Amino acid sequence: SKAIELKPENHLYWYGRCSSRLFVNKLKEAEGDCLKALALKPGYVPALSSLGRVYEDGKQKQKALETYRKVLELDPGNKDAKSGIDFLTSQPGR
Repeated sequence: SKAIELKPENHLYWYGRCSSRLFVNKLKEAEGDCLKALALKPGYVPALSSLGRVYEDGKQKQKALETYRKVLELDPGNKDAKSGIDFLTSQPGR
């Protein structure tokens, strides 16, 4: 958070905080940080992938799938997005 105060235009700081918040299951806050990182650097795959995970963990299946598919458009070999899609599509009731 201190780094963001000093350089709020740096997408890496927002992404870093997003990852930290995702790790401790602060999904709403992580979502906001991912979206800010993406606003500063559209198409930044790590932030987009983390956003997919935020939606997956938040039981927002459709948003997660859409986000993971966008990751694969930008990075066809992305293993996290592939495994997220595989998991979500194997869970019919989720």
